[in-house]
Amino acid sequence: MFGLSYLVRLVFNAYAVGLLVYVIAGWIQSPAADRVRLFLSPFFAPFLAALNKHIRPVAVGTAQVDFTPWVLLFIVIILRELVTWILL
Repeated sequence: MFGLSYLVRLVFNAYAVGLLVYVIAGWIQSPAADRVRLFLSPFFAPFLAALNKHIRPVAVGTAQVDFTPWVLLFIVIILRELVTWILL
């Protein structure tokens, strides 16, 4: 079961890193970043859109801060720990 547990942790960690890359690529204005976001969008946009229905951006001064990527990252970490705990 340790091999399967390791594989599950690896998949969840890859998803978390992909989420961070997706968010950072959104901050960068370049064609390469746009291609990265376009490639990663099917993996993250549906979940972020679902969370956006319940969690609205927070006004910080004149800017709007979107916390949904952090919430999704937290959910991924909790699921990773729960699944690996069940497998062990």
